[in-house]
Amino acid sequence: MENIFNALSQKIISFLDDENKCSNMEKLQMCFALQTIIYNVSITLLILFISYLIDSLYETTLLLSIFGIFRIIAGGFHFDSIAKCICATSIIILGGGKLSHNILLNASLCMLICFIAIGIFILYTPKGTKNNPYSKNYSKQQKKRLIVIAFLFTLIAIIVPGIRTIIVFAMITSAILVLPNLIHRLRVLE
Repeated sequence: MENIFNALSQKIISFLDDENKCSNMEKLQMCFALQTIIYNVSITLLILFISYLIDSLYETTLLLSIFGIFRIIAGGFHFDSIAKCICATSIIILGGGKLSHNILLNASLCMLICFIAIGIFILYTPKGTKNNPYSKNYSKQQKKRLIVIAFLFTLIAIIVPGIRTIIVFAMITSAILVLPNLIHRLRVLE
């Protein structure tokens, strides 16, 4: 799969730089950026298409957005290959979207789960990934952002019952993925 993204990126770069004016470093940067864009757009469209087929497009789209916000800020566990990442992301987003389509949490359980997630966020400062580690200062900034956003989403979840399960699922899944013990154990399995 990675070869497909790489080959497509190389063809786009050849088309954009048909006179070979870019340096090798610039081509590598363009290649990385294009691979990231192609990967993210492809996976998002695939997940949304499948969610449409299983009748949970609204819930899945909302979950994908909220989960994405938390993952960008919190960081946490990431797989070492695109194929593993696609499988895990698809299962989390499609499963969570379908689950939230069928289950409505009450406000008390919502608050409990959200505060557990916030507690995990407070205890485990975001650290980024192995390939993109956060500096100590940036981790502190991300932690503040994460706490504020988590409290805002908790408030929204309490007030708006229709999206409560989506928010709770996004928060607790993101919180679980920043747990150091889980990250270490999953790395051993790779």
